[in-house]
Amino acid sequence: MVSTNPEEKSRGTSRLARRITVTAATGGFTFIVSGLTNQPPLWALLMSLLIGGITLLAQFLIDFEARENAVERQVKSLERAQTTLGDRIEWTIRREIAGINEATAVYAGLRESPFELASIAELIRLTAGAPYEHDSLSLRVAQAELDSAVNFVKALRLGGKVSAEGEARDWLLHLISQARYTLDATSRWSLGPTGDLLDEDYWDSELSERYLYDQGNAVRRGLRARRIFILGNDRVSDSPEFQRVRRAQQYAGIDLRTIDSSDPGLPAPLRTIGVAIFDKEVCYELFPVARLGGATDKPQFANTAFVADPIAVERRSQQFDALWEIATPVPDLRGADDQSSQ
Repeated sequence: MVSTNPEEKSRGTSRLARRITVTAATGGFTFIVSGLTNQPPLWALLMSLLIGGITLLAQFLIDFEARENAVERQVKSLERAQTTLGDRIEWTIRREIAGINEATAVYAGLRESPFELASIAELIRLTAGAPYEHDSLSLRVAQAELDSAVNFVKALRLGGKVSAEGEARDWLLHLISQARYTLDATSRWSLGPTGDLLDEDYWDSELSERYLYDQGNAVRRGLRARRIFILGNDRVSDSPEFQRVRRAQQYAGIDLRTIDSSDPGLPAPLRTIGVAIFDKEVCYELFPVARLGGATDKPQFANTAFVADPIAVERRSQQFDALWEIATPVPDLRGADDQSSQ
């Protein structure tokens, strides 16, 4: 291909003029030397033409070799670039294939997951298009909630037990809303030094009222609910506050029994913790803060355990069933209340 670049044309003309000059100078020098050595003119002319031609040919060979070396260097450079490009393409392809394989494996796992695929897919779509600014407070809170859910599922999968500080009300409300068959629970009642019920504030709390309402709904849809009140002493059952809570529980459809906290048949763990067993599959356990005494020392909870380990739940269920057999049934006064109100 003929070059149209003016600089290339100028360099080509310069090289040609240099070759002609060198060839002419070599031939002229040879002719002069031949004349000085008394060589015949024809011989001197032939020698000058021969030497000049050889000189011109040598220049072309040198230039050809230089061009050949330049071409070789360019070819090697292209080979290296091609190799690098090939490596990058291969790495990119491998990365994309690995990503596809990972996505395929995740999708295959989701299809076999007991969780609803639609909910997980919706979560992915929502998080992918979340209109939150990077590192915004809303995004950090959403991330914390996702991390909490991940840690919850991971803990259940690894050991069947999750713990949380304080009272995990969301767990309790989700459990009663999703339970289908049974609820077996214990509740502790005790009196303070002045005769006040220490547990009264708990049963008047917003959580307790919501929980009792959800228990009533669960009973109406066919769930069997049993609760054992563990009483600190005999005076608790005679208190107006206890009678009020008892009536509310019975109107919700909960079967009640009582037992004294000093009864030798009461298992040691149930003397101190509150237990709620749902469908004999999950045990919700409340661990109270140690009371220091005093009339204003109301119940508080140090932590909550969500136990789904079958062996642990079965053990708690057996303890509750045994305790239910020796506990005293609470008379159902709903009929008497209805008659007195008429």
